[in-house]
Amino acid sequence: MKNILFLLIIIGFFNIPYFLRAQGGADIVYISIDSLEKNFIGKEIRIDFRASINDTIQGKVGGIKLSLLCKKRNKVDLKIGEKIIPFYEHWRLYDDDAVLRKQSLVSADKDQNQKIEIKEMFLKNITKKQIIVETFLYLVESNKIESEVREGEFLRKEKMTLDRSIIKGILVRYTDF
Repeated sequence: MKNILFLLIIIGFFNIPYFLRAQGGADIVYISIDSLEKNFIGKEIRIDFRASINDTIQGKVGGIKLSLLCKKRNKVDLKIGEKIIPFYEHWRLYDDDAVLRKQSLVSADKDQNQKIEIKEMFLKNITKKQIIVETFLYLVESNKIESEVREGEFLRKEKMTLDRSIIKGILVRYTDF
């Protein structure tokens, strides 16, 4: 009996790191751009840009399809102030961890030391051809982009008008759906 108890304690002790890492969560629903409605105005969102004109999806998507849809990091050129800057989608979608606040856009410019990261995005208006979003831009050290904890220097808010034709879908919190 003592041997069995000792064995269980040893097994439990060596599995502590596994149990600590297993704390995940998901709060994201994927909505195709064609399904986006006015009731999402004011909500925090993330945008999944199209890789090509044929890159489309219909309806609401969740679960494993979400990680497959966002597997590729698409590139998009965004106007920041008067300058056009290329950005890549920076998805952090895992089987047990898919949280809206961890999804962002990161500048693809040549600066090796710092990048612009769009961490927050709020839907402000929808028309048939465009969406208007308010974004929050941060300056982040390049070597911290892959880090779970990355503090950035807040730069400014930026209002952007985006053509719906370059957007495949929108990620929103399922509590906002």
